Amino acid sequence: MIDSDAGLKTTRSVLAHFEDALRGLNSVRAKYHPTTFALLADPIVEAIQTHRAEIDEYIGLTAAVRPAPPAAAPADGPLVGA
Repeated sequence: MIDSDAGLKTTRSVLAHFEDALRGLNSVRAKYHPTTFALLADPIVEAIQTHRAEIDEYIGLTAAVRPAPPAAAPADGPLVGA
């Protein structure tokens, strides 16, 4: 979990390393059977997704795109348009 701007900078650096690792693996993908490639890529992809989610949470992206909760219907009247 990121709790400071310094942590954000570190997480972005770590993310870049994982992205580079995946790019490198992808550049030799033809050498591997698709199942083997997927097995090799899976932990890297998981780390990328985890770090991106942490960054999104820290910068406020997650909160900004969360849908608003539905409005509650009035307890003592008909619904509008019903």
